[in-house]
Amino acid sequence: MRASRRAAIASQAEEKLGANTVAVAHSGTPFLSLYERSGSSFAKLPNPASLPTGNAEGVSFSVGGQYLCVVTQTSPYVTIYKISGKAFERLPNPATLPTGMAFGCDFSRDGTYLAISHSGSPYITIYKRSGDTFTKLPNPATLPQGDARGCGFSPNGEYLAVSMTVTPFVAVYRRSGDTFARLANPSLLPSGQGRCARFSPDGVHLIAGHMNAPYVRVYKVSGNSVSWVTGPAVAGTVMDASFSSDGLYMALGHDTTPFISVYSRIGDTFTKQANPATLPTIQVNGCSFSSDNSLLALSTLASPFFISYTHNAGALARIANPETLPPQQGKGVAFMR
Repeated sequence: MRASRRAAIASQAEEKLGANTVAVAHSGTPFLSLYERSGSSFAKLPNPASLPTGNAEGVSFSVGGQYLCVVTQTSPYVTIYKISGKAFERLPNPATLPTGMAFGCDFSRDGTYLAISHSGSPYITIYKRSGDTFTKLPNPATLPQGDARGCGFSPNGEYLAVSMTVTPFVAVYRRSGDTFARLANPSLLPSGQGRCARFSPDGVHLIAGHMNAPYVRVYKVSGNSVSWVTGPAVAGTVMDASFSSDGLYMALGHDTTPFISVYSRIGDTFTKQANPATLPTIQVNGCSFSSDNSLLALSTLASPFFISYTHNAGALARIANPETLPPQQGKGVAFMR
């Protein structure tokens, strides 16, 4: 490594990422774009020294911002970075990799487990972290029935939800130690191919976004039971979901106008908030609230590929685009947690 590069990395390690740092997974090199809130917009951070190896589909920070996972369409399908200051050091690949194109990823809140949803059996790959080493756990006894598109842990790490492209379109696993046991399907299933699976921050609700009306199912998971509750009305296929950290608001990114919808949540009731004055103009593939709930980031199918809003009690106001945008289709987006 050249002396100038080593010096740059050392300097980045001495700096500190801002709380409102956001990662965008996208098509086209560098496949991962990192931004930090700067004044009234976002400024792109330097690329990691070692980039993901292909078009990226999903991204997730561990809570506390120690690790960043990026999943891709091409082998090794998963890239994990250790974060030190503003330096992103790529870790060695896990010894056992996902078996196909990866679409989603999520860390458990304590950073012990990392789940990857992907094509090809077993469709869900779960790693356990020890230090900087990620070791694949044995597959669950009952696997998803087909390609898995999204995955998400409950806040306490007891449950893992997986969305998939074939019926029953959603699967929920309950963890005991390092074993993940699949629960019985809910009585009312999503009505089309699954796209995302996200838990609320209090663990009360599971959001399953899918194709075909009503485009989203809302479930409650308790013990070994997954029960359905009435969900909100949505305009089109829900590609991703995000809750504010206080659980009071939920954002849904979807494929038809207004492309982003924000709902307040009181008990089991989700109430749509007014659309922002400036809407996205194309399908929203990913959405993420900042940890302080002051910002909402979106990744989009077409230019500008990355959009951000300020957020205040359900109201969104568009932020000016950063000078440097992702070069191609935005897929996943995640704020540092």
